[in-house]
Amino acid sequence: MRAWQHHEAALAISNDPRYRLTGAIARFWYAHMFRLRDHLGDLARARNLYAEAASLAESFGLAVYARLAHQRSI
Repeated sequence: MRAWQHHEAALAISNDPRYRLTGAIARFWYAHMFRLRDHLGDLARARNLYAEAASLAESFGLAVYARLAHQRSI
């Protein structure tokens, strides 16, 4: 299975209310994968995922992920 498929699976799991907290972390690392891969359109997608991760992390009080994701979304 390719890396993006693992990340997509993690995002799907994070949509379950029992695992909602993991959404911020899953988005952060999915964005990181796109940032490292750096194919056409990947950086824009990474920025969007980092912004989503920052917002979710803030809502759950995950200060470290919120700060790191916000810094990378710019």
